[in-house]
Amino acid sequence: MQTVQCLDEHMETELLRTFVLVSEELNFTRAAERLHLSQPSLSRRVRDLEQILGGRLFDRGPRKVQITQFGAQQLPRAIAVLEEVDGFVDQARSVATRRAAVEGGSPALEPVVDPGAADTRLSLT
Repeated sequence: MQTVQCLDEHMETELLRTFVLVSEELNFTRAAERLHLSQPSLSRRVRDLEQILGGRLFDRGPRKVQITQFGAQQLPRAIAVLEEVDGFVDQARSVATRRAAVEGGSPALEPVVDPGAADTRLSLT
């Protein structure tokens, strides 16, 4: 199977969400409806993720979809990654909203920076 690189982190999380929903539904049509996608778009996302990961996630039959052993092994990590991303976003939005409420600004327009926080960037030297 050809391996492709996915450079868009947002798209990678969307591919993982697609994988998790198809795993829950075991039906491409229902999963596509839940994601507000066409069924061909959903199938393309699954194929893209399979290429990125280098393995088949689902066995697709005419009336039946089954998760493969490889897919079942990847599913818990995909769920954990999405929970981590969602938690990060929720926490960041909450902090930005509280800060904006205190300072009277807009959370979407003002950076959230704590000047007293330690610099946590990695040193390359």
